[in-house]
Amino acid sequence: ETMSDEGEKTCPLCAEEMDLTDQQLKPCKCGYEICVWCWHHIMDMAEKDDTEGRCPACRTPYNKEKIVGMAEKCE
Repeated sequence: ETMSDEGEKTCPLCAEEMDLTDQQLKPCKCGYEICVWCWHHIMDMAEKDDTEGRCPACRTPYNKEKIVGMAEKCE
């Protein structure tokens, strides 16, 4: 099997390769996908500022409960 870029996704925020767990994370209904690390980073920053974590693409607030539940299912 040859190594090709097909099927490989990179996170638009940190440019790291997204593994399967990252690809399961569909944090926003607009379809903008980021890796779990960046998602946690966004949520942490938001908590510090006492604001909501939002999708960098469409600014819709992330539903933390829904995403955390999904991430647990993927483990």
